[in-house]
Amino acid sequence: MDKLHLALTILSIVIIVCPIVGAVYAYRDDLAGLVLSPELNILVSGDFSASRFQPPILQSQPNFDLATNTYTFDFKFTNPLQNTISLENISADVVCKGI
Repeated sequence: MDKLHLALTILSIVIIVCPIVGAVYAYRDDLAGLVLSPELNILVSGDFSASRFQPPILQSQPNFDLATNTYTFDFKFTNPLQNTISLENISADVVCKGI
């Protein structure tokens, strides 16, 4: 029974380790390509011309509301995906530290 247990343990380890070693060997020149898709690699490199995804485009000058001390920016986003995306509002708090 111990030999069967040992054989099954070794077989389980081989079944798990061999595909991982094979994938790492296949991507040995570009290990980031093993985890990141080519589209994400293009976005990370900052080369948006080769990507379907484009950065947001500022539509107009920022508006400042003196009463609330807020800026409003209008951006145009292009959805390169086939899925419909509806986006109503994005907000963020930005804090500037004085020098």
